[in-house]
Amino acid sequence: MGMKTEYNDEWMQRMIEGHGHDIKNLIPILQATQEEYGYLPSAAISTTAEELQISEDVIFGVATFYTHFKFTKPGRHIIRTCMGTACFVKEADNLLELLRDRLGIEPGQTTSDGMISLERVACLGCCALAPTIVIDDEVYGKMTSNMLTKLLDEIIDEKGPKEQ
Repeated sequence: MGMKTEYNDEWMQRMIEGHGHDIKNLIPILQATQEEYGYLPSAAISTTAEELQISEDVIFGVATFYTHFKFTKPGRHIIRTCMGTACFVKEADNLLELLRDRLGIEPGQTTSDGMISLERVACLGCCALAPTIVIDDEVYGKMTSNMLTKLLDEIIDEKGPKEQ
């Protein structure tokens, strides 16, 4: 079956048991799963389908309707680029282009080494700081290409887990 992941089927079954084996509980079950793992592992989808006696297609149909559900494990670092009006006017699209080129991924994807996930967000609510980028949970305002390149260098050069 490949590498062991942190997925835990016993946890999954207990969590579903706690919500109740009814399709009306599907969204809270998916939310709890994503909160636990950071995404919806395929094994979790299989277990949910089995426990609720519905097809995996139904689960994918529901989960893909809501954009916040993810099907791939997020990177160790998540970079969110704001593309709201204030940021866009201040050329946030150039910053997103720099990230695409440098990381070799599109928004919604994770680098092959599992280090960085790139996300494009509609608005971060930091319009006065435009253009804004969030790396992990740290907000960086009035971002420039040079500043972003330095931050990327720090993440890419790091060895081991992030230290605060």
